[in-house]
Amino acid sequence: PAFASTSRHQHATGKKKREGAPLPLFPLGLGSFFFFFSFGKAMLQPTSVSAPGKLILHGEHSVVHAKTAVAASLDIRTQLTLRPATDDLHLVLPDLSLEMRWTLAQVTSLRALQPETQYTSPVAPNAAQQAMLDRLCSAEEGNSTRELALHAFLHLFASIAGDNDRPMAGAHVHVSSKLPVSAGLGSSAAYCVCLAGALLTAAGRTVPLESGIWSEADTKLINSWAFEAERIIHGNPSGIDNTVSTYGEAIRFQNRVSEPLHMPALHILLINTKVPRSTKELVAGVGRRKDLLPVVMDKVLDTMELVSLEAIQLFQCLLAIQTDESKSSERADVFRKLEYLIDMNQALLDGIGVGHASITKICQLAQQQGLHAKLTGAGGGGCVFVLIPPGTDGSKVQALSAHCAQAGFDVIDTRIGSRGVCVVNA
Repeated sequence: PAFASTSRHQHATGKKKREGAPLPLFPLGLGSFFFFFSFGKAMLQPTSVSAPGKLILHGEHSVVHAKTAVAASLDIRTQLTLRPATDDLHLVLPDLSLEMRWTLAQVTSLRALQPETQYTSPVAPNAAQQAMLDRLCSAEEGNSTRELALHAFLHLFASIAGDNDRPMAGAHVHVSSKLPVSAGLGSSAAYCVCLAGALLTAAGRTVPLESGIWSEADTKLINSWAFEAERIIHGNPSGIDNTVSTYGEAIRFQNRVSEPLHMPALHILLINTKVPRSTKELVAGVGRRKDLLPVVMDKVLDTMELVSLEAIQLFQCLLAIQTDESKSSERADVFRKLEYLIDMNQALLDGIGVGHASITKICQLAQQQGLHAKLTGAGGGGCVFVLIPPGTDGSKVQALSAHCAQAGFDVIDTRIGSRGVCVVNA
């Protein structure tokens, strides 16, 4: 079935907002009010949220340069659970083997360096805050990804949960994820979206609806703070990862503006090379090539956009004929075109320097089974997706999975189009 356009995308279309009553701020009654606001300190509410990863179908790297990209959410999620505390701020990131504590005095001092911050207007850390974050977020092994994840958390906590009129409240925060790190599946964006959604909700800045999502305005605010967190981690992200993770399902994305994309569900294999890489460094490398060969690179990026636009048209064609039994040959023709686009885009990505030997090997293994594959995300390792058209012989999929596993890769059989950020058990 096609993905239905939801109100979570309607910030771009102006359609009617999704109906639903807000969840009660203090479901346990006035007693909980006095607990959460005891002794002049605004205690945080217990909150648990989850957010999906993402798969870029076409447009990675070119989207950073104002070109169109097509992306969809994956039903592989990150979950954050926050419990109020009175004495300190405690963060546990088991997937990064990291656990940190800060005193409330430290967090209060961090916020005091930018006292004009309002939760309604996301901002980056200023120079003084950045220096303090460097001191407070030094991971034992000096791993930059780990430290930047701490920077993002502490900046958002101080900016959102902090209040100039009350003492800083503490919390115990636990984040777990089924998304592999540095694999091109939006793991950092899902983390940042969880941070923004949980902190805004725990502090009472946003109130989820009964359906477990938020109003259009609140969802936009969550996405904006998540983007600021992504900037801390990646430097100059496109904004596509946090937008997909926030709104879910599928989007067409350009110049940090998203719109819903109607498309049929796609069956894919996700293959993780387990080769680590830095999105920030790969994006910068493409930028250097563009500076060196601007005319050539502009043409390459333009061609990447044409691939994205053609793919969108093909998705619309599939929607129109997917249930018509008399159109089976036309459907097969559309999937052949989608496969050609996959091959073409992978060649272009190799040409701008974001390929890797492991990606090439997976593409070759897929071709041996008559299937087509390309990298997704920043490249340089990370993940590859393989399109599985309807009617594909299951033995070919099994053979490809087995060969990839034998080569040391992780394989996930999945589909795109999951829910965006939401309150867990709402």
